[in-house]
Amino acid sequence: MIRIVRKASGIAISLLASTAVTAAAGAETVAFVHARVLAGAGPDMPDASVIVRDGIIIDVGPAARVPAAARIIDLKGATLTPGFIAADTALGTVEVNSDDGSNDVRSSAARLSAGVDVQYALDGDATPIPVALLGGVTGAIVFPESSQSTGDEPRLFAGQGAAISLGRYVPILIRPKIGVAADMGEAGTGLAGGSRETSHVLIRAAFDEARRYRTNKSTYSGDFQVTALSRPDLEALIPVLDQRVPLVVSAHRAADIRQAIALAKDYGLKIVIRGGEEAWRVASELAAIGAGVILNPTDNLPKSFEVIGSRSDSARILAAAGVPIAIIGNDSNHRVREMRLNAGMAVARGLPYADAIRALTSGPAKMFGLEKSVGTIERGKRADLVIWNGDPLEPLVQPQAIFVAGVEQPLQSRLRDLADRYSRGGPPD
Repeated sequence: MIRIVRKASGIAISLLASTAVTAAAGAETVAFVHARVLAGAGPDMPDASVIVRDGIIIDVGPAARVPAAARIIDLKGATLTPGFIAADTALGTVEVNSDDGSNDVRSSAARLSAGVDVQYALDGDATPIPVALLGGVTGAIVFPESSQSTGDEPRLFAGQGAAISLGRYVPILIRPKIGVAADMGEAGTGLAGGSRETSHVLIRAAFDEARRYRTNKSTYSGDFQVTALSRPDLEALIPVLDQRVPLVVSAHRAADIRQAIALAKDYGLKIVIRGGEEAWRVASELAAIGAGVILNPTDNLPKSFEVIGSRSDSARILAAAGVPIAIIGNDSNHRVREMRLNAGMAVARGLPYADAIRALTSGPAKMFGLEKSVGTIERGKRADLVIWNGDPLEPLVQPQAIFVAGVEQPLQSRLRDLADRYSRGGPPD
């Protein structure tokens, strides 16, 4: 039971709600009191208050002052976390993977690779979004996927990603152009020359070309261009060269990850490894350059030659070495919500609990430059908050209320709508 107290004309009115609280308007002041706060940074707070005004956290802590006019939500010791951030998804770009008409995650344009910009494909009404939200996921990082060009030229990059909000009643786009994705594993060889040696040479040539373009855009002619990059591609690579956004590299075996590290050193890039089943083997090298790893810690089987070194405690090894990690779900769209369960599996394999919470919240936020606005429960951050009826890493625990930018979200999805419809035994609506 969640106890809600409203202040009206100086009189406290008590209400009881079983699973939800009355929707919080963005313009009001709300005080979450007597909460167990897992803030995503710093120590846990077993009995604290979080004060939200106009969708922004204005105070947090055991001594936080509750304004006289605030609407009070008494959590009675329930757990309050930041909304989780899914670090590698296709949310908002895919309805059904096998239906080309509802799948915008891949581009096969002959003259566009790094310049592909996923922000233009985002659909806030995509049905997988509320399914993920019901797993406590309030934000996501969306990247296009690598695919073969319809032309003769190899595709070196998948394109530019975007940070999105999963909440209703708020804009879906948080920030566009947050990084450029490339594939340096087995999958990438089929898209960029047919072998690793070819794809690595072409990727380096692409950054050489982007450097020349950046130096003098007005007179750039592309006379020495060997990678067939278009101007939108070259423009997309400039923020990567300037370290304003990361290069997000799909790489799995240790040798490929070492090549990504060498690329980062040679060109002065920030990189994030996605996949990284063998990243534990080069953990110290990744930590030395501040590279993050997006991983699913349950990917622990030698399913191919590039993941022979997979192991179930890779998240523990990476975190212990000081490598920032982000834990993801079991696919990029329909099973994003399972990221918290994967984090729980990592804890069972030795990852400290606090590190697991960070891998769902502040970890992905920092990887993509969002740490000033989301990812933790701190003053000045957006009030993306989830109330849980127990430990959020336990499978049977569920969100009791979800707030995005201070606005409470309906705990409903198409899956639940269908379950409710057919459980009544009547015909479809």
